[in-house]
Amino acid sequence: MREFQIKNFDLVYDGMYFIKWDNHLFRAFLGLNTILQMLKIEGLSNEDVDNTLKDWKPIHFNKVTLVVNGTEKNGRLSLLSSDFSDEYLGKKNLTMIDLDLLS
Repeated sequence: MREFQIKNFDLVYDGMYFIKWDNHLFRAFLGLNTILQMLKIEGLSNEDVDNTLKDWKPIHFNKVTLVVNGTEKNGRLSLLSSDFSDEYLGKKNLTMIDLDLLS
């Protein structure tokens, strides 16, 4: 396992959160406190977020750095999943990556 840093990414929401960067898209477990901290670091106001969501666009982050653990083989990432993935909301086989904000 090694640490990967994710920068310049989109936060996509369709009932669950996804992190999209380069050619990767992963479902992520994000707590409200993490999302609020991300918005603060990025300097986004509630109005900025409202306008983005009303236009059905993802929220783009370029000041925030996320940290994940995993492996890479032939350009394919396998990332450590969150403990919350196991039977999240009673659903089995739901994989969400475990991530942290770089402080």
